[in-house]
Amino acid sequence: MKSLLSTFLLIVLLNTASAQAVLEHTYTDQTLYGPYKLTNYGWVYAAIHYGTTKNDIYIYNESHSLLKSIPIQIPSGYNFIYLINVSDNLFNTDNKIEVLYSLFRGNPVDYKLILKNEDGSPLQEFTKQDYAYIVNLNGNFKMITQTTSLDSNTYVYALPGTMVDIPETAVSFEQIQASPNPCTNYVDITYPPSGSDLRVTDMTGRVINQVRLTPSGIVRLSTASFTQGEYLYQVYDGSRLVGSGKLLKW
Repeated sequence: MKSLLSTFLLIVLLNTASAQAVLEHTYTDQTLYGPYKLTNYGWVYAAIHYGTTKNDIYIYNESHSLLKSIPIQIPSGYNFIYLINVSDNLFNTDNKIEVLYSLFRGNPVDYKLILKNEDGSPLQEFTKQDYAYIVNLNGNFKMITQTTSLDSNTYVYALPGTMVDIPETAVSFEQIQASPNPCTNYVDITYPPSGSDLRVTDMTGRVINQVRLTPSGIVRLSTASFTQGEYLYQVYDGSRLVGSGKLLKW
């Protein structure tokens, strides 16, 4: 009996040991996006350095080797918010990698989406819009963009190309809400069950508050110590942004 029990415990220990995650690579001082599946390169990751003067987006292959360094040249007065998408045949057919990213500046707050080619040359600019996601409608690819102001509009763009694999569609912005907004002492932020982290930043991009989320779908934040003004709140599922909004403090 003791022999059988010992064998059982050994099997449990071996199974437990084999279930551990193995660190594959560390991207030092970089925020990672993706992975994205490209026509010419397969699966890639994209990364950007925060808090430095480096404004390049770095594209890595599946084995974490650097493929491309794409200069994005953030305009004076603007701040980088997040990378939206990486593709190579979606917006045109030149086979070059395209990056779509979001910027903002404050006083008054202003957003824009920038689309650039891998050589840093501008392809298109979408003013007053701060987030976008790609959908595939039976082979017809669309880009849906929004601005997270209080008078939010939604825009739908037809795209000329295709993607091999569409990133998981962003959740509806109606699922990411803050109430009361404007707020005084507290705000309740609702989010989808996939949300794992919440960040609140001021309009310069400085993180004011960051919390881990539970599957409850709602979190209450104290805003009593916030100074009057505008803030951005962003909900992430791991490294993937799933929604954001603008918060006003009275």
